Amino acid sequence: MFCRRRGGARIADQPYRAERAAEPGIGAAHQDPAPTVESLTAALAAALSPETGARAQLLWDTVSAPSRPPA
Repeated sequence: MFCRRRGGARIADQPYRAERAAEPGIGAAHQDPAPTVESLTAALAAALSPETGARAQLLWDTVSAPSRPPA
């Protein structure tokens, strides 16, 4: 997630996509509008965990498998 300032207010880029990655457990969404070292550390730890990597690999294997025509 990227943050930027507009008119003095902080807004987040792509929170929808972050949530889409977090729902199946293949990423992490940073919920805090004002990131701290602790909140970013927790989000990165979740995104980079072996469990998240395993779920992402399983999803990749599923979506990248050749499809077969219906029998």
